Amino acid sequence: MKRFMKAIASTICVGILSGSGLFSTIPIVLADSVEDVEIEMTFADPAFRDYISENFDINEDGYLSQSEINNVTSIDANGVGIDNLDGIGLFTNLNYLSCSQNYISSIDLCNNLKLTYLNLSFNE
Repeated sequence: MKRFMKAIASTICVGILSGSGLFSTIPIVLADSVEDVEIEMTFADPAFRDYISENFDINEDGYLSQSEINNVTSIDANGVGIDNLDGIGLFTNLNYLSCSQNYISSIDLCNNLKLTYLNLSFNE
């Protein structure tokens, strides 16, 4: 089942100096529908999925909204039993990742361009 965030609509009145010297307003509508990300389907590893749910699913609905995703800048999941980090690319604002003492053998960080700290020590 697809869930969508409610469209964000704002009307902004912009004052424009008309030829008569009076200000008039033009409504500008900003709308965006962004699909929420289902945690169960996105993060295959049970330990990583639990970590994501417990730390970033603020409203505890089983989905990550775009706002929740954008707010993820740091992941510190040392020794929690993670086998893989599939889905990590979703967090494009991630700058700190520490997942030592797990069972991670490979990782794709192609979408994590803001990453400045990485610790994957003591993984098998």
